[in-house]
Amino acid sequence: MTIAEANRVTVRRYYEEILNQRNLALVEELFASDFTSHLRSGESDLPTYVASIKRSLLAFPDLHVTIGVQVAEGEIVATRWSAQGTHEGVFGNVQPTGRVITLEAMDFHRLSDGKIREHWQQMDLMGILQQIGTLSQMSQQASKRRSGA
Repeated sequence: MTIAEANRVTVRRYYEEILNQRNLALVEELFASDFTSHLRSGESDLPTYVASIKRSLLAFPDLHVTIGVQVAEGEIVATRWSAQGTHEGVFGNVQPTGRVITLEAMDFHRLSDGKIREHWQQMDLMGILQQIGTLSQMSQQASKRRSGA
């Protein structure tokens, strides 16, 4: 097995075993201790990243990820994935709505020595907020403020 293929298998395990099967004990096996996630909101270390996974799984307890396309070259694994889940817990500041959401995202992971060391993600957060009704609520509140109500 090539290094690229081994890296692809490791990243696939992240989606299947950590996210779908909720086996967070695998984090130490699959992630480097000096892991960094690079998001639009800033960088985070491994404990912060794991905490965000836990919050997401609490907000959407039936969340299931489906890998669409996955390409590996050298240290980098690119994954296009989708997920579906029911909003049954607090998401950010949004109380549970019971709505089912579907999202799409793309992740890039860099691995070395068989462990995930870096992560970049493009996710349709606006689509999630729209599906749980947050955007329409914000729009209504803005309209009330403009009208003086």
